Amino acid sequence: MNHQEELDEEMQELNEDAEEMDEVAEEMSEISSRIDEQMRELERRMERLGERIQSRVEREVERALRRAHSEINPEEIGRQTEAIVRNALERLDAFEARINPEEIGRKAEEAARAATERMGRQKPFRWAPHRPHAPELPHRPGARAASSEEVMTILKMVETGKITAEEASKLIQSLEG
Repeated sequence: MNHQEELDEEMQELNEDAEEMDEVAEEMSEISSRIDEQMRELERRMERLGERIQSRVEREVERALRRAHSEINPEEIGRQTEAIVRNALERLDAFEARINPEEIGRKAEEAARAATERMGRQKPFRWAPHRPHAPELPHRPGARAASSEEVMTILKMVETGKITAEEASKLIQSLEG
């Protein structure tokens, strides 16, 4: 395998690794969005429940007051009102007990941990592969070697998608004469 083929193979591996990392990041973003939406929905439901309870208590108080004016004594009205409010608060407590923010947070952490573990199973990221016996390129009269800074600049252009690996190879060859 010649130097160019090795470089092309490494660039292909880098592109595959970058694509997989992008997929994992997108999954994490989707999970975060779903959690945020679920939290907003829970807040809306809690608000609606509070409004319904308040409305129900107000209706019951009005009904109790109407009855009090006609036939029930004030002490009885107080007891009934207390029972209604206590019942509504117990129902609210029971509803809140079913909503477990720690559980939601734990599930989010588990999803993030799983994504991180998947990223950890990927091959290590290397810019320059180890080549103990790289072939010597023929030296042309008047030719110069491309500087490492020039090569890094070209590789960064490949990484950002501005040029292809093949175009990078041609650029490096043209720099070397």
